[in-house]
Amino acid sequence: MSLPAITPLRRFASKLSAFVVLTCCACSAAGLKVDINNSGRPVSEGLDRAFTPWSKLQNWFAGGDTIASTFDGVTVKFTRVGSVGTALQPSYWKTGIQRTTSNTKLTADGIKVNAGDAGAQIEMRISGLSAGDHTLLLYSNCWDSSTSLAPLDIFVNGSQVINNLPVSTQVADNSKAATAYLKISALAGEDVVVLIKAETSGPEKTKNIYLNGFEIDTPNAKTQANNPVPANGDEHVDADAGSLTLGWVATALGPEGIAKAQADCDAAIAAQQDTSKPVTPPLPWNIPTPAPEPVPPVEELV
Repeated sequence: MSLPAITPLRRFASKLSAFVVLTCCACSAAGLKVDINNSGRPVSEGLDRAFTPWSKLQNWFAGGDTIASTFDGVTVKFTRVGSVGTALQPSYWKTGIQRTTSNTKLTADGIKVNAGDAGAQIEMRISGLSAGDHTLLLYSNCWDSSTSLAPLDIFVNGSQVINNLPVSTQVADNSKAATAYLKISALAGEDVVVLIKAETSGPEKTKNIYLNGFEIDTPNAKTQANNPVPANGDEHVDADAGSLTLGWVATALGPEGIAKAQADCDAAIAAQQDTSKPVTPPLPWNIPTPAPEPVPPVEELV
């Protein structure tokens, strides 16, 4: 295939466009992504720019067992339950929040249970979801210095779906944080209730819960490429030399998994174009928005 001459800047823009289209098809989704930012600190200090803040207020926590926030008609409420602890507690890891070598703003803060190290429990109640199947992704990375953390058990509407989820500690990269990816079903007019319990039967010293953020109706973070270059939200990329090498860390899916993801996306796009048939997104892949015009593959733009 012959291509017109491309200036260095146009070559960079074309490669970037192709990268964005391919990435969107395999990875992204029009879902909700919330970073539970610390209270009492500037919102911008602890907010991952790819996420919506739990609150736009700097001092949003007034104390107590319950916090709630609403996002585009979906209300999420966290409540300390059980007999352990005295209240919910927003907190953070200053080094992780202010780190400049990598972005750990998402996983270096969040909520836990105050005085909850003997066996914390937190209920997450989701209201306003449309009836049908959804996904929920939870981030659980300890921002304290504890290295003896009890795993978590997770229940959805009373049924246990995860047993002994290991909790990570002070990760240097968001992609290494512990996560739980759940498939949940919502009934019209009913809440989805997720109960998170620290396992109490083991010898661990810290039996608390650390929640950094959550995503609803997005792909599983562990099956996506991560650490892109340029970094997400980087508005000052230096391409003055005439070119820029794009990069990312490959997903653990491997070639076969990536091929399946691409096939699922192609099928979803085809179904979108056929208005006579209802579209059901193949989980965990979600339907992307097709590009407005074809973009040549990256390898043809050398």
